Amino acid sequence: MIYRLTEDSRQESQEALKTFAQGLIDEFLVVMESRLTTEVKEVTQQEAEFRETFLKALDRLYRRLMAMGTLMPNTDFTTLGMTLISKITKLDAELSLSRIKQCYEKSVKESGFELRSHPGSSQEILGSILATLVGQMKSGLNKLQDYTHSDYHFSQNSEFRQKMAIVTVREGLVVESFKYLINFGNKLMENGPCDSLIWLLVAKLYLDIEMGTVAYMVNSVEADYDIKREKKNTQWSLTNVTEIISSFNSTAKKLVEEFVSSQGNQLAELMKDAILNQDLISSGKEPIGPQLQMRKVIEILTLMEKYIDFIFPDTDPLAYIKSEKSSDSSKRSYSTLPSGGLTSKTGPLQRPNWSNLDPNMSSNIQKLFSEKVEIFGEVGFQKSAILMSIVKIGLRVSLL
Repeated sequence: MIYRLTEDSRQESQEALKTFAQGLIDEFLVVMESRLTTEVKEVTQQEAEFRETFLKALDRLYRRLMAMGTLMPNTDFTTLGMTLISKITKLDAELSLSRIKQCYEKSVKESGFELRSHPGSSQEILGSILATLVGQMKSGLNKLQDYTHSDYHFSQNSEFRQKMAIVTVREGLVVESFKYLINFGNKLMENGPCDSLIWLLVAKLYLDIEMGTVAYMVNSVEADYDIKREKKNTQWSLTNVTEIISSFNSTAKKLVEEFVSSQGNQLAELMKDAILNQDLISSGKEPIGPQLQMRKVIEILTLMEKYIDFIFPDTDPLAYIKSEKSSDSSKRSYSTLPSGGLTSKTGPLQRPNWSNLDPNMSSNIQKLFSEKVEIFGEVGFQKSAILMSIVKIGLRVSLL
């Protein structure tokens, strides 16, 4: 009986000590989380040696929590330590993601001014933005890689390594970076008027990212952290790479369509003002060459063609002709020109002066008045398709 009472008292004492120690550890880890959160923000901006010191201190904390579990029976404080370290790695990834966002937004903003002043440097601008983006992502990945160094005891925890690889690195940094870029493109259209050329530039950038950057970055992470996509029993889901690539392509299309709609509507307003102000339809005198307002339209188209050509050049010299091939329903000609050319009561009409535009484009513009064409259709990623779509939207005022 005395032995039983002694055993019960011993168990009660152990439970009381365990509860007391657990409370102190909880308070201690709350203080440490606050301290480490502040330090990790400072360490990310310091040299590599400061980061190494920080990680060694983090490992010492983890080892001491392990030692306490050895001293006290039926206790395990390593789980609490791993939870704290997981929060720190997640915060580190979020800080890297924040730097990626800042650098990207700054690069895009500066690219608008650069493109206006040096239109021919569009490919260099795109290359610079992409290089900066990939460089920032790799920098963040290298910093997170430090947490997996074999010298640190916490890195030997298999669950920590798996969770960090999938949740923090692949999904938290790489995939989130790509999702941010897609969201940035959508917000660029939602936020209203801006430098319209940025829409085109970002669209071309997204096509470049779609072509290889997404697969390259995700495959690199999966190889470094031994992540298997075919694993079905994992408790953390993997974002499908194909979905990310598809989202970049669809966002690029939306940006190009937004550019076409914006520029086409502006062109339509100019042409509408020209028709209404000059009353060109009811004018008895035939104009000698383009009027002032129409001359302005031609100048805008010429300048626009130059900018678009630097971003989405035509690889096929016959692209204008191919882009405007009529469908079976559009081959009905509304009017045909007499063999002798256009004439009027006052004499032969002079043809419009399209000398500043591409000859294939001017031919297609004239065809717009003689054939039934589709005004609102899908826009391709080339100068001919983009420019002719703008022209068709602009010329729709003549049908009103």
